[in-house]
Amino acid sequence: GVYGKILREKAENEGGDWVFDGARNMEEVAELKKLPDVYLIAITAPLEVLIARVKSRQRVADVQMTEEEIKNKILIEMGEVPSSFGFEIQKCIDNADLVIENTGTISELQAKVGAFLDENKK
Repeated sequence: GVYGKILREKAENEGGDWVFDGARNMEEVAELKKLPDVYLIAITAPLEVLIARVKSRQRVADVQMTEEEIKNKILIEMGEVPSSFGFEIQKCIDNADLVIENTGTISELQAKVGAFLDENKK
């Protein structure tokens, strides 16, 4: 929750609209949910798509990993493989206000998120 608390305090101090990316455990989500008008939107994709995207982004660490290592890293972050890191992305997804499967283009993803935000303006 430390990362979530830091971001929450920054948003409280600076005001305005915010988008937070990358919540990896429910403690972070709980901190962010203390802000008014917060929506948790989970962007998901099938495992095969995630693996392909990791391989295609050409980051130094990713290029050195085998497909099996990439898969294991994703499963650890999802909380499906025990680790000491405290990742529980699947719990965050399960508690989302909206889940979007991102198997299309970036424009399609932006349209889905935009439509949700337009419908839920407070």
